[in-house]
Amino acid sequence: QAYQMKFRYLFDQLLTNVAKKIPYISMISLNDHALSDIAMLKYVSISSHYGLVLLVHRVGIVSEHYVRFDMDVSSCDFDTLTHWVLLELQRKGKVADIQLSYKGEDAHYLERVASVILNHASIPAVSNDVMIKNVNQCLALADYEDKASVQQLLDVLDDSEVIHRLMSSGFRFKHLDVCIGQELNDPRLMQSSFISIPICLDGIHVACLGVLGPRRMDYLSIIRLLSSSETLAELIQV
Repeated sequence: QAYQMKFRYLFDQLLTNVAKKIPYISMISLNDHALSDIAMLKYVSISSHYGLVLLVHRVGIVSEHYVRFDMDVSSCDFDTLTHWVLLELQRKGKVADIQLSYKGEDAHYLERVASVILNHASIPAVSNDVMIKNVNQCLALADYEDKASVQQLLDVLDDSEVIHRLMSSGFRFKHLDVCIGQELNDPRLMQSSFISIPICLDGIHVACLGVLGPRRMDYLSIIRLLSSSETLAELIQV
């Protein structure tokens, strides 16, 4: 399973655990750029035609990727070549035309290693995905008994631009943030509230967890849930 898919599964499980404890709409957005940012790259030779690429991500996670070569690369200077790939990725986000700088087994080694990294370890810098749960439970609340309020909330959930704006604002704060009514800058949300908190790994904002619901929601319980060490510990336990 690809590295990024494992992370997405982990945060989906965290969101599910949060959604089970509250009747409001729970959502999470990932900072895919931070999750894919590579701090260190290491190649471990297994044989003349096989090796293991170790990627140390800035969030403190190590991912492993096997690579197979069509020629003997045992004579290559692995450390120097691997460092060149790392610098290319950090400066440009991609690997330049290898054939212009390297030939023979060196070029073959670089092409295969770069391919493994770009195909299995990198994720787009911007993700449009926001995982959302508990819509039906929230709509079943007494606050949404009339058809107009239900339709307004559904319209907002279908408006990806508004959802992304709400989640993006959560990334900008260092701590939990609460917005109520007109603070949400959307007439459809005048009777709603949004609570968000960034999730950090090694000091880097890797995700934003948000809760959308009526103005009369139980703020104290939600704030306690989102800011508790137990909730954040679930991120490690999943």
